[in-house]
Amino acid sequence: MKIKIKIKKQDTKQLTKDLMIVALIVNALALVLHLVLNLFTGPLLIPILTSNFIFILLPIMYLAEEAKKNKEARNR
Repeated sequence: MKIKIKIKKQDTKQLTKDLMIVALIVNALALVLHLVLNLFTGPLLIPILTSNFIFILLPIMYLAEEAKKNKEARNR
């Protein structure tokens, strides 16, 4: 038995936006946890920041682009 789910394009965009927000929160919490744990172990902070920063930056870039598109659409 196959179940077909119809998803509107607007729903897909909202779902993607929500998932990016969740990804941003989870990655920010992971970075904080990583930094706290490494305070006790003592490795360098630069590799930690650079390796985790990209995972925080990507959702921010997506959300900023989406906000820019929405603003342009409202101005038309």
